[in-house]
Amino acid sequence: DAFRNMVDAADGTPDLVAQDSLFSGPVGLAGHGPRPVRVFPNPSRDGSVFVQLPDGQVPDGVQGFDASGRTVPLRVERLGDRLRVTLPDQAGTYLLVVERQGQRWLERVVRW
Repeated sequence: DAFRNMVDAADGTPDLVAQDSLFSGPVGLAGHGPRPVRVFPNPSRDGSVFVQLPDGQVPDGVQGFDASGRTVPLRVERLGDRLRVTLPDQAGTYLLVVERQGQRWLERVVRW
């Protein structure tokens, strides 16, 4: 009954109980245009993908991460002007960081 009495006595104006805010900064791609890195096939059924840069350049290295950001082991082989990267056996989404002369590119690849 005490609660009912409080409701009946209320004047109907809302009371601020809590306050919060959310900032969503700018989202976009600087210098968008043709992607300098090709990763194919994507998705990959057998876990083997090729990484290729334009103009016959070969990446200096590739690092792999799973969807939660943990480093994953990759097998990397150079085949002419491209690299063959073998992803872990487990199906999922992986992030590849491709590096060439101090520049880095992030590519998403799916193994299924």
